[in-house]
Amino acid sequence: MDEKKEMMIQDELLNEMRMLKKTLFVNRVIGIVSCVMSLAVIVIMLIGISKLNAFTREVQIVTDKVSQVDMEQINSAIENFNDTVNKLDFEYINESFKEVDMKAIGEIVETIDAAELEETLENINDVSEKLKNLSEKITNLFSFGR
Repeated sequence: MDEKKEMMIQDELLNEMRMLKKTLFVNRVIGIVSCVMSLAVIVIMLIGISKLNAFTREVQIVTDKVSQVDMEQINSAIENFNDTVNKLDFEYINESFKEVDMKAIGEIVETIDAAELEETLENINDVSEKLKNLSEKITNLFSFGR
């Protein structure tokens, strides 16, 4: 009987060792996965920090440039521009356009190359739009200094 008891104890010990091996293997796999995930998080954080540093340097450059801008001079230039536009006599301009000889303009237009005229008008429209956008951006950018 002692022999049977010893055999049962040995079988129990073997089963427990197998269970411990399985548990150890699972823990090892979980540890490796955790290590890989930790390394991935560290790499992502390092990339994020480097991107943040680059962005900070760019913002610093812009901040330095903005701090060099003379706000009073820009505001006075914008006010002068607005005053000039407000002083324009649009009625006179409208009357002047009414006096234009449209027949003469029609003859001139007939002699102009249509493609060249179209390109010129597109260029004028582009420049006009860019000036309008620039004026709006400058007004928006520096309106806080008033």
